[in-house]
Amino acid sequence: LPGNVGITIGGEFEYSLVEVNGEKLIIATELVENVMSKIGVEEYKTVQKFSGAELEGVLCKHPFLERDSKVVLGSDDTIVVELGTGTGAVHTAPGYGKEDYLCGLKNGLEIVVTVDGKGYQTEGAGVFAGLRYDKSNDKIIEWLEENKFLLHKQKLNHSYPHCWRC
Repeated sequence: LPGNVGITIGGEFEYSLVEVNGEKLIIATELVENVMSKIGVEEYKTVQKFSGAELEGVLCKHPFLERDSKVVLGSDDTIVVELGTGTGAVHTAPGYGKEDYLCGLKNGLEIVVTVDGKGYQTEGAGVFAGLRYDKSNDKIIEWLEENKFLLHKQKLNHSYPHCWRC
């Protein structure tokens, strides 16, 4: 998350601005009911709907760094946004992973790398500087929970591209 500079959405999808307990969330319309169920919310109000293309270029405040994350559109040659799970919005960090890198190049996103050659978070990671990358994930999740930036968490197993020789 310290390397996040973008949020990728599907330009062809519809998104809803949903009000929940005084907070406003943007979620792919098709996923709103599922998200509300997962986070245990029964009462919410859809305030407005947008096409994904209308949201392109919107700036969102990073939760713990003095930086914005720009809403960009996914594509077949960068990040493909799907509506199977989640919110219809994908965390995008061009300094971490091929698809994110290509999306960053296509959309003029800054490439930020906050892990040094020994695997430790640098000053660019803010309050998480000095933590080893594999330990920082749990600390970041804990911070997000404590500061009410995390709606839900669950463990997922997913494939990750790697070199067969590695």
